[in-house]
Amino acid sequence: MYNKKMMVVMPFIFFLLCSLTISAQGQDALGFSQLVKSGFWIEEDGHGEYDPHNSYAYSMAWFKDKLYVGTNRDMLALRKLQDELGRRPLPEMDPFPVDYIPDDPFWHDDNPANGVVDEGEGLDTRAQIWRYTPDPENPETGEWERVHRADWVEYPAGGPDTYVAEEIGYRNMIIFEEPDGTEALYVSTFIAAGNGARLLRTETGNPGDWEVASNWFGLTPGTITAIRGLASFKGKLYAATAGPGSFDVRIYESPDGFPDVDADTPWRPVCPEAFDDPHNKEIYELCVFNGYLYAATLNPYPLEAGGGFQIWKTAAESYDPIAQTYQWTKVIDKGAYRGNLNETVTSMYVFKNKLYVGGAVQGGGIDLTFEDDPEIGPVGPGTAELLYINPDDTWEIVCGDEREIPSGEIKVPKIPSGPGFGDFFTGYFWRIRAHKVGDEEWLYVGTMDNSIFTKYILMDEMNDLLYEWLTTYPDGPEAGIQYIIEKTGGFDLWKSQNGEDDWYPINFNGFGTPLNYGVRTLQSTPYGLFLGTANPFTDDAPEGGCQVWLGTPGAINPPDNLQANFGEHEVKLRWWPSEAAVMYRIIRHTAVEVTGRFGETRMILSPPPPEPIGVTTETFYVDNTVEPGKAYAYYIKTDTGTGISGPSNVRMGIAKDIFFPVIPGRFVFKWDTRLFVQTITVINNTPAPLKADVPLVLEGLTPNVILVNQDGRAKNGSPYVHLPQIPGIGGSVQITLKFKDPMFAPIKYVPFVVFGRDAEP
Repeated sequence: MYNKKMMVVMPFIFFLLCSLTISAQGQDALGFSQLVKSGFWIEEDGHGEYDPHNSYAYSMAWFKDKLYVGTNRDMLALRKLQDELGRRPLPEMDPFPVDYIPDDPFWHDDNPANGVVDEGEGLDTRAQIWRYTPDPENPETGEWERVHRADWVEYPAGGPDTYVAEEIGYRNMIIFEEPDGTEALYVSTFIAAGNGARLLRTETGNPGDWEVASNWFGLTPGTITAIRGLASFKGKLYAATAGPGSFDVRIYESPDGFPDVDADTPWRPVCPEAFDDPHNKEIYELCVFNGYLYAATLNPYPLEAGGGFQIWKTAAESYDPIAQTYQWTKVIDKGAYRGNLNETVTSMYVFKNKLYVGGAVQGGGIDLTFEDDPEIGPVGPGTAELLYINPDDTWEIVCGDEREIPSGEIKVPKIPSGPGFGDFFTGYFWRIRAHKVGDEEWLYVGTMDNSIFTKYILMDEMNDLLYEWLTTYPDGPEAGIQYIIEKTGGFDLWKSQNGEDDWYPINFNGFGTPLNYGVRTLQSTPYGLFLGTANPFTDDAPEGGCQVWLGTPGAINPPDNLQANFGEHEVKLRWWPSEAAVMYRIIRHTAVEVTGRFGETRMILSPPPPEPIGVTTETFYVDNTVEPGKAYAYYIKTDTGTGISGPSNVRMGIAKDIFFPVIPGRFVFKWDTRLFVQTITVINNTPAPLKADVPLVLEGLTPNVILVNQDGRAKNGSPYVHLPQIPGIGGSVQITLKFKDPMFAPIKYVPFVVFGRDAEP
């Protein structure tokens, strides 16, 4: 039976725990520097202090050569109040992560006669907007300025001299080119109480130049509490609204003449209420892709009831004034057939003509909002999936659960890590952004990691597989919890050039702060990649409170394009060389099978930390210490003698029969050509044919020996030949290798078949 206190975790296959340096990977790797800690430093009346009540760097935009960051306030305290009011229940935690929980979310003025509302007690939940002006010579040493803070508004329902913040969060920022060519920055808002969410506008970003562009879109005051999605499309602004109790699940379009209209001018709805499906409780994300506006919903119902997120698209043409909608087409249904483990979408972003989608369960992986609804109940625990949509609206899973869809197609993830890139604490893929480093564009993906909450959950209330993991930890459960938090506490940050099966881990531990549980914002700029964190631990300054970081080139480059041939008794690795490398360090993670209290089994990480299994000056390595049937993950680090890089891309697999075994024949010396000749047999154990011209690389070929009939040399200098097409399921070919061996030394090499997306040797 489900228990409300169940921890937000899921079983996983490869859990990549690691304590890493704060450096990124790839060509011209990014190194990240901290610009803001503990919710910004505030100086007023000659007094300065940190403000950890700024919980999230909630929104971010690069506008007129400056960075703007919008915050939200006291998120854990407000979530606890919501829980106590029965609006959005939380898993029970003892102790609760923050101490300061007032009796209500209001501000009570102790001295109303002086006209200064700030003198009082309660929650100061007034959201803020900060501006950063980088120093062009040294972007890490620019100037921060608070350019806007929400006002207090009277709240008579709370009693006399009671106030509430007009906005508690600035959720989204977007730059919109207005009909007259003016570029303005628009900010969507989030409220706890009051008249409703609004849209703010500025042309300069300066203090005092923040006007209300729209008051709750002209609807009845109080019906809209948040603007979740915000998009610019075909000269109009589009906003996805949220209201109490799943009210007004719609998308609104800015009116003609906007913004030169009264702030109370109604916006028109452009989709049916909840897309004509009452199971859709909110519209979470909007994104423009391939000439259409895409929208993603939250649908908490189980798969058998049609639950799981839906994604819709419209060209925003031929408006129907009676139905008050454009024509919409459903692109994905039922959480991509994962049901409510893909309850909603927390991020959407376009990269290399694909729309990337982060599927998740709201609440960081467990949603108790509907626990009293007999048709829904508690949702999760669930680990996030990453998918993408093609221009023809077909879709693929990057990392997630393999499954059969109604058409009969088996959807196989691009990487075999399982959901969350193998980390079962990944609640969301929270932000996805592209950033160009040198001549290469990379896709960056930041997660929400809920592992910090293991310290607040009672052992006997945890998810069964986490319970089993902790009870088998050598030094006991409490040490196991400490190990989890120290090694993996905090968000993960990944990047990829192809966005499919080749991913580089940048950081697994919230840049060294487990309280940084999420990458809430990413913003590409000419000065580097800015990253804003979610960190609502107000009692833990200077570690608690949101942070802002800047990634700029300069870190040590790790090896690129790690490739792997997994076999039953050995795993062969090869990679492209890294500039300035003196040697390479090989790191391995091992998974073990664990049985839960109800007999379920999963492959999860064994308690020992990741193993440094070897060093080499070569660009290949053979691990012959694997056990048949076990799952492993590998990455490589560059050692320059003065420093060590972050990880290369990760390769994962199971030690089992090799896909393409190479059976060597004996060497025969041909007197007429004075060459050594060897015939080898290459077998294809996969179901599909191996296409022609796949490279067979000869790694570690004996010095001074030359492969005479080579077809080329790999990037690491090793010779290779091209294989002919090989039929699947046991098909084989024989090829002849010819060697010139002037020293008549024993000829040795390690054969490596470079297949799939690794095809460039």
